[in-house]
Amino acid sequence: MIATVSHPGFLAAARRHLPATVLAALLCVGLSACTLPDGVPDISFPGQEPAPQSAEALSRQGRHADAAQAWLALAATAPAEQRDGLLLRASESLLDDGQTEAAANVLVQVQQRDSLPARLLGARLQLAMHRPAAVLEQLEPLRQQPLDRAQQRQFLGMLAEAYARIGNHFESAHHYDLLDSLLDDPMQQDANRAALWSELNRLTEASLRSLYAASAPGTLRAWLELAVINKRGQGDASQLEEWRSRHPQHPAAQRFINTLRNISAATTPQPKQLALLLPLSGQYADVARAVRDGFLAAYYADKPGADNIRLRIYNTNEDNIEAVYQQAVAEGAEFIVGPLSKAAVSKLAAQPSLTVPTLTLNNTQSEQYKEGLYQFALLPEDEARQVAERIWLDGHSQGVMLYPNTDWGERLLTAFNTHWQQLGGKLVEVQAYPLAKVDYAKSIRDLFNVDNSRDRYQNLKRVLKQKIEFETRRRQDVDFVFLAGFSEQARQIRPQLKFYHAGDLPVYSTSHVYSGYIDTEKDRDMNGITFGDMPWTLSGARTEPLHTTINALWPAESEKYARLYAFGLDAYRLLPHLRRLQQYPFERYSGQTGSLRMDEQQRLRRQLSWATFRYGKPRLLEQAPAPAAPAQLTPATLPEPTRPVPLTPPS
Repeated sequence: MIATVSHPGFLAAARRHLPATVLAALLCVGLSACTLPDGVPDISFPGQEPAPQSAEALSRQGRHADAAQAWLALAATAPAEQRDGLLLRASESLLDDGQTEAAANVLVQVQQRDSLPARLLGARLQLAMHRPAAVLEQLEPLRQQPLDRAQQRQFLGMLAEAYARIGNHFESAHHYDLLDSLLDDPMQQDANRAALWSELNRLTEASLRSLYAASAPGTLRAWLELAVINKRGQGDASQLEEWRSRHPQHPAAQRFINTLRNISAATTPQPKQLALLLPLSGQYADVARAVRDGFLAAYYADKPGADNIRLRIYNTNEDNIEAVYQQAVAEGAEFIVGPLSKAAVSKLAAQPSLTVPTLTLNNTQSEQYKEGLYQFALLPEDEARQVAERIWLDGHSQGVMLYPNTDWGERLLTAFNTHWQQLGGKLVEVQAYPLAKVDYAKSIRDLFNVDNSRDRYQNLKRVLKQKIEFETRRRQDVDFVFLAGFSEQARQIRPQLKFYHAGDLPVYSTSHVYSGYIDTEKDRDMNGITFGDMPWTLSGARTEPLHTTINALWPAESEKYARLYAFGLDAYRLLPHLRRLQQYPFERYSGQTGSLRMDEQQRLRRQLSWATFRYGKPRLLEQAPAPAAPAQLTPATLPEPTRPVPLTPPS
């Protein structure tokens, strides 16, 4: 029997436990179930009207919890040779019902856990528990086993999803490509190709070109070519037809190419008159000026094509935001960017309606959708949640956290710990440290219970009344450190972690741990810290020509406020893409602050790039290294694109 994801119970469970990208990927996968052994009797449940006649009937009705109990009841009295199959059905039903822990408890009762059905179900369970590395480990032994068509679909679909989750987007796309030929339903094909396309478009243009050059001819190589075209911004009909003429039998040559034309229409021209609302005086003045200058740098870089776009800049604050907003509208603004402070944004969002589309530069507290309101922010809480995901995907499960004893530190602690627990992780200890000091020994000793080790030594020495050898020991029940702080603190804390015998633990942090510019002298002790940051500040990803211009115009400020310049730059360049991101949830905008998508509340969500300090420099962690190119393969010539054209499945 093959149960497809059209089953309402599976969709409900998936929505509760899996991200949208995972659900989209599994839309393509046929789920192979264990066959009900011959001779298993029907069962009924007295007192229920109408009474189901079998566990199979309960599954078909979407009553997965009841079906699981029925399978378990059958397993309790079944012959030994039938028991494993019934337990697998029970575990699968519990997983369909979203009960992952219960499903795991049943699965461990299966005797033949290395069997093909048990491994496939075990991998699906690990996927639901957000453990992609365990999925790959579970499925690896099946690569050489003969699989029927349904099992191949499930096998390839879970591999593709697992690779996507660990950040190996090329391998994910490769497995989606292999899966494509096994799908017969057009809707499943469209969903599978959308997932493939989404993975390729998470790669940088340099990675795509390298992978294209190294790939053997075939459908995946043509996908890579199309992704390069899209990344560089090629979208007119003649170029699309040229690609299609070279690949007439390619899966993307029909509906996907037609979809390109529809989506390209969603990319709008820049408004003719823009209003930028910023607090250019008061406590946020320095921040606001950096955002303004980044915005202006992008505005002038677009000239002469933007000569007909008029920009007005208004000084605003929480007290006058409504009046300034109405003034900007009255003076002809077709689109408003700002305000910046959370208080001003919340006050503006509380208005009954907005006269013109508005992109705020902070988020409101409300999660409610508001027509015409788009929100863009650089929030430390978002970064903390992404750090939690990175740590979990790297295979760690319990650790400790150091954070400054400030409101900012408390915000990061709350955001990280909440998301970390949702993923299934555990923080065994947290310690705040004083922001103003340079000696953090007390906080680190408390974090790792070092003083307990010394106390045991002193007690033993007193009892034995003789000299004994002693080596300070830290706690051994942790496998990572989350260090929340800024570069000034991290430069002091990292070597002290090594001093207290925690130098072998992987250390993670947010972008704040990096000053934003390379300083090997000051950062020489930062080696091994992994952090998420935006492309603008990571040297390996600096492809933006405006870097040189901004550094020349504002040499001091461009280092101190580097991320704010990128924020202003993206705020300007995002405007033509907002409607596209709103209409096509799988679409992304490759910005200098990160890879951006839009959620249901029309908030821009950033995907960070990741780096690790090596020899005092941040080294960009490539998500999908290109394989070595075969000697006989020469890269084909790619057309040079002129403007971006995103690609997503038909809505």
